[in-house]
Amino acid sequence: METLQPEEIEHLGNLLLSGDPTNIALGQTLLQPHQATVLPQMKQRATLFALLYPKETAFQTALVAHCGPFDPTKHPFYPFAKVWERVFYRPHNWSVLLKHLPHWERQSADWELDPARQPIYFQLYQILQQQYQSLEATYHPLLFFLLRKAVTFSSQLSTSNAYVACWDLVRLLHQHPPASTDEHYVAEVLQLDDQAHSIRPNPDPFYYKASFYETFFQDPIKAKQLYEAGLEKYPHYIPFVEALAELALAQDQYAESVDWLKSGIQQLETHDTPIADYQMGNLYWRWAQIALLYETTTEKSMALYQKALAVRPHLLPAVKELATLLWRQDQTAVEAIDDLFKMAVKYLPRTPTGYKAWGAFWEQQGRKEKALHIYEEAVEAYAHAFFFKRIEALKPQP
Repeated sequence: METLQPEEIEHLGNLLLSGDPTNIALGQTLLQPHQATVLPQMKQRATLFALLYPKETAFQTALVAHCGPFDPTKHPFYPFAKVWERVFYRPHNWSVLLKHLPHWERQSADWELDPARQPIYFQLYQILQQQYQSLEATYHPLLFFLLRKAVTFSSQLSTSNAYVACWDLVRLLHQHPPASTDEHYVAEVLQLDDQAHSIRPNPDPFYYKASFYETFFQDPIKAKQLYEAGLEKYPHYIPFVEALAELALAQDQYAESVDWLKSGIQQLETHDTPIADYQMGNLYWRWAQIALLYETTTEKSMALYQKALAVRPHLLPAVKELATLLWRQDQTAVEAIDDLFKMAVKYLPRTPTGYKAWGAFWEQQGRKEKALHIYEEAVEAYAHAFFFKRIEALKPQP
């Protein structure tokens, strides 16, 4: 019988692990005459096949008989890692990895001393991150495992990938804190913040560290110190200004909160860019909301809403809030309110959200006929199911 060459064995392994029933059947057929000689040479792949496809029949029985049941204590993560790159594209296989994660997390395998093998963790994380943006909580342990390993071996990654691994782990930890204070959790977050900044100096780690003290420790004094230190180092990073304004407002310090917002606006006035307009609109909008709470009349807040919409006319929450103020003040201000929504629609040409907000506003005010006309106009530009449903609901019944 002709002996299979190494590349042919590799090809057979790929067929068996492809996940495609046709390819698997072909691989089984090609492998059958060579089982006695080939299986010892592809033991790792055969073992993994036995693990991934437990419902296979005769061929599966032969594999298990030859390779034995899968025992994670005898198999470090890496021998399967290159194969897992293919398997990771199939979420129903993730549970297999999760089952054995406790062992692999404790394991100190010799292979990890080989720098050429260490980047595999980050590569596997990228597959999950790119293919499945919104992972179920069930799979968070898998993300943590891969990212922590990637950070451990970040010296073997490019600067860009090392930063991504570190920073993504920071954000994952922020999003999923423990139920109670955990010293190890706190130490890991703070260390990773510093490590991310050392890899690529930028304001994000400063901001996250400050927000960590504000939200997790509930320490506004320390948070303020860190926000101010970040703002001094990165004076153009507006989220520091927004956070400081909110901290002041939480202490009922209206004047200080407004001063922070003003300083951010002054900073942005020197920048003629779309992002500057976006941020300035947000600052004016927040100032308008605060003024509405603290000023005795609505005159100041309405002027600030107008300034927000002058730079961001499609800021729909501000449009709706100003329209509500105008309506409460004067229910003949229909034209002025329509002008606000028309401008928002104009600056949102690729989405029906402007029309949706406009029609919904008039529905809320009980002006169903007016809302109907808006939806009829909208449906000419956007054949959206929402508009058809609202038109049907608002049409006068015969």
